[in-house]
Amino acid sequence: MRSGIIRYVKRIAAAGLLVLAACTADRQPQTAAPRPNVLLITIDTLRADRVGHGLTPAIDGVAAHGIRFTSARAAAPLTLPSHTSILTGLLPPQSGVRLNGVPLVGKPTLGRLFHDAGYRTAAFVGAYVLDRRFGLSGGFDTYDDRIPRDPAAGARLEAERRGDLVASAALEWLARSSPQPFFAWIHFYDPHAPYQPPAEFLAKAGGRGYDGEVAFADAQVGRVLDWLKSSGEQAKTLVVIAGDHGEGLGDHGELTHGMLAYDSTLKVPLVVALPSGLKLPPEGGSHEGGSHGDLSRTGGSPSGGFRLQAEGSVIDQPVSLAQLAATLLQAAGIARAPGMQAPLGAAQPDLYSETTYPESAGWHALQSIVDDRWKLIASSERELYDLSVDPAEAHNLAGTKTSMVDGRGRERARARPARRACRRTLPNASARSATSPDPRSLSETMRPTPPITSPRGTRSSVN
Repeated sequence: MRSGIIRYVKRIAAAGLLVLAACTADRQPQTAAPRPNVLLITIDTLRADRVGHGLTPAIDGVAAHGIRFTSARAAAPLTLPSHTSILTGLLPPQSGVRLNGVPLVGKPTLGRLFHDAGYRTAAFVGAYVLDRRFGLSGGFDTYDDRIPRDPAAGARLEAERRGDLVASAALEWLARSSPQPFFAWIHFYDPHAPYQPPAEFLAKAGGRGYDGEVAFADAQVGRVLDWLKSSGEQAKTLVVIAGDHGEGLGDHGELTHGMLAYDSTLKVPLVVALPSGLKLPPEGGSHEGGSHGDLSRTGGSPSGGFRLQAEGSVIDQPVSLAQLAATLLQAAGIARAPGMQAPLGAAQPDLYSETTYPESAGWHALQSIVDDRWKLIASSERELYDLSVDPAEAHNLAGTKTSMVDGRGRERARARPARRACRRTLPNASARSATSPDPRSLSETMRPTPPITSPRGTRSSVN
């Protein structure tokens, strides 16, 4: 009898220990998943229509297993303002950087935010227009802006280094072993005028200089991607490849960029490749196992947004490069800074772009508002395009859709916020942006040649 009682007590005690162990396990903190590396590659002056047609096999390969955005636009068709929006998540009126040569002041960049979150950080730029003096270097452990430049160049911003040199510098840094995840930004300037690609790439492009530069830049992207694969870092790295703005190439009479606000210079390639199994934490949250939505899971999201979808997917919804900063921070579980545009996938109002560069020639600034169908360009005159049937922006409907442009008709209720946005930012004919230098103070070498009369193949002063 006594031995039976003892056996019974032992069984009860063992069961209790199992329950206690289970409860203790439930209370154990979840193991934090490794934070992803983040690789941001920007290619200067890259038109959206040059990707996916044989010139860019490296970028196309990323798109094949990533997410391709067909309607991404720059916040400005100028190198420094566009990159400022990419790296701060702010539109040009918010950042104050509305022209090349105007430094960013007092706004945190991705370099700073990733650095402060424990990432090792580096940037490698291909043009003087992104020199550290213009404010984007904050927070980068390494900011490689070693651009050969004529000391007598004065205020001129035109100086660059070839993409193979940029890629080599970046690869040297990437190969350094570290337990920290990395945030690296690599900028290739090659497609910018003048178009002088190496002979091999000129031949590949059928003698077209611009296309040859695009092919050369893509080859340098390929070198970096090859390192990701060979080093084993690809599975741990979020990769984003984007143009900073496009190039006119004669569309609408604009040979280069900066003076007009058509999609030839605003629309850009954008490709995002997610590491396998990457979870999207709440903004500012941490990568703790399993409870967060999967970035790559297909499905719609409420309020007009979308979810970043499975590999090889295509998203046609308009997005802005200004949304990249919040997206990269969110993927790393880092809180975005105040005022940043919402991340990709969030419901967005009509998207805003601008160029104040025409003021340097005595012309009016331009602002544009775009949604999934309509694009409004506001300046001294207004232009309205139905992009669903007129992607080349050849047929201005402003004269026949006055109620839509003015925001008074029911058939275009969504044009009202666009009109108000343009009105808030549109300067008076005699007024200039508070952050834009007086054109009279600019060096003559920085004043633009009107694009209709600019000779093809010469370097424009715009970057």
